[in-house]
This record gives sequence, structure tokens and C-alpha cells, in this order.
Amino acid sequence: MALIEIENLSVTFRSKGHLVRAVQDVSLSVGDGESYGLVGESGSGKSTILRAICGLAPVTGGTIRIAGQPVPDPRGRDFSRQVQMVFQDPYASLHPRHTLDRVLSEPLAIHGVKGDADRAVMQALDDVGLPRAFRFRYPHQLSGGQRQRVAIARALMLKPRIVLLDEPTSALDASVQAEVLNLLSRLRAERGLTFLMVSHDLAVIDHMCDRVLVMQHGRAVEELNHADLAGAGMKTDYARTLFEASADRML
Repeated sequence: MALIEIENLSVTFRSKGHLVRAVQDVSLSVGDGESYGLVGESGSGKSTILRAICGLAPVTGGTIRIAGQPVPDPRGRDFSRQVQMVFQDPYASLHPRHTLDRVLSEPLAIHGVKGDADRAVMQALDDVGLPRAFRFRYPHQLSGGQRQRVAIARALMLKPRIVLLDEPTSALDASVQAEVLNLLSRLRAERGLTFLMVSHDLAVIDHMCDRVLVMQHGRAVEELNHADLAGAGMKTDYARTLFEASADRML
């Protein structure tokens, strides 16, 4: 069953007096439990698709459905319980004056989730491999990789089915990047999560995703499965160029 369905999506907005067609007639389908990648250079429209799903970018054409239902506008609490997003910069996405305890418990309070919040926070830290002693630390007291683990834990507090990942490791060094990617893979397997992941790096996508959509200038160029990536079975020059640029970093 397709959990995410996007048909002929277009996103157009005005920037500095110019009309920007950020996404043009893009369609894709992500199965329940699948990890699907969006890859392309900066400005290709891949992150805009995630923002459109969340209601953070203006949809000017096409449809977005989650579990067969069109996404509501505004998105609302039911949507947030199903879909959560992890952003690129873990420091910017965490409130600098909030302890990890508040960062992690806040989604539960906002959505009226009943139960032992203290236990839920400690379990969340366990799940992402952080010591419980970190509970009352602030983001600036953590490393970049630790902050991104907190961001992942926060996204999972409401037990969503879908996690949108916008370049979740690009701000981290290579060794920490691998740790975070392995964490995401483990959590996906344990919880049956569905991922829609953005990256400019095919090496990351190769490590994480079952299928990938290559994008350029707001348009879909080519869809590849994992076998295509492993065998360099690209049909377009653009996808082949991306592959060659990432080949020496394939994980």
C-alpha cells in the first residue's frame, strides 16, 4: 500500500520580485515501510517537496495524499501524529533555552498525550543512544551528532508512521554521519517507519533508501531502485554524473 502519494505536484512562489517554479509536475509514491530518497543538487526542489507535504510551501498544483487521504490545510494535529520532520541543522531546529527534557516532552503536552511523560522522555533518550543524565542539558552543551539524535527523538515522540528527513547528516562529519544513518536505519526497522529522505549525496541515499528519485531544476529526472544504484544502471546523463561524484563515498 502506498502511504505517501504525490501526483503532479507544483510549487510556485515569488522571491525578490521573480516567480520561482521550485517544483514542477512531480509525482512519486512511497510504500508503507519503505525508505524513499530525493536526490539532486541545491535548488533542485527536493527539500521543497518535504516542505509542501508539511504545509510549509505553497502547493500551486497537484495532490498530496497520506494513507489514501488528501492532506488537510492547515495540517492540524492528526497530520502531526502521522508525519514528522527532521531538519538539516540540529542546532537551529532545537530551542537554545529549552532543556532536552522540555524539548522532548513538549510534543506530548501540545498534543494532549496522556501517560508518564518522564518515562517517555527517558525512553526516548535510550532509543537514540543518549545517556539519561543528558535530560536537563541544553542544546549548546551537546555535540552536533548528539543534537541530531535529540531532533530524531523529538520527531518520534508522537509515534508517527512517516518521518521526513531533510539532509539530516549533511552538517555532521563523516564518522558521526555514519552513526546517525545507522541509528535511523535501526529505528526504521524496529518501528516499521516510512522514510522520505532528501540528500544531495547519492552515497547517503545508497545506504538508506530502497528507491530514489533524481531531481533537477524542480523536475523529476529519473527514478532508480537499489539495484540500479548498485549496478550504476542510470539512464540519464545527469543521474550518472551524480553517481560518479558520489561513487568513492558509497557506504
